[in-house]
Amino acid sequence: MKILNCFGLSDAHVTPESHDDNQNTNRPIDWHPSFYTAMNREHSHRRSNKPIILTLRSWLRKNIERARSHQEGVRYIQDDIARLLHKFQTDLGLKAIRFDSVWGIQHFRGCLMSFDRLFKIHTHFLKHVLKGKTLVFSNCTGVSRLGEVVLSSEDVPQTWITMLKSVH
Repeated sequence: MKILNCFGLSDAHVTPESHDDNQNTNRPIDWHPSFYTAMNREHSHRRSNKPIILTLRSWLRKNIERARSHQEGVRYIQDDIARLLHKFQTDLGLKAIRFDSVWGIQHFRGCLMSFDRLFKIHTHFLKHVLKGKTLVFSNCTGVSRLGEVVLSSEDVPQTWITMLKSVH
């Protein structure tokens, strides 16, 4: 602020907190690494130059507990997906059900749950249309060149049923 006044500049835009001359400036200085090299000093935050040897075994030891906790966290989702897949394959006579999308397993589970609600309403129709076919949840709706019924994971079940009626 004194500098502004020396040159005749207004200090009205300076906040009152910045007027405090007793601000604590005693903080550790982190110089550029070249300074420490030139002064033959060891940088306190410097990493050792020893290369990190990462093997599959060491990586597994380091990450196995985290992987197990993630696995336990999604087990109920995997079990629910397996239950719904088995239900649809037996009840509808589907050859296979696939999820071909960039979304994760939670999204696949959501698709299967939406399809389950649709199945409860249109049971006989879906049995007739999908028997012996492969059902794929993907990013678009239609029929693949292999004859697979493709339902977009982004569509609502009403769009799915409209497409299935046109395929029938």
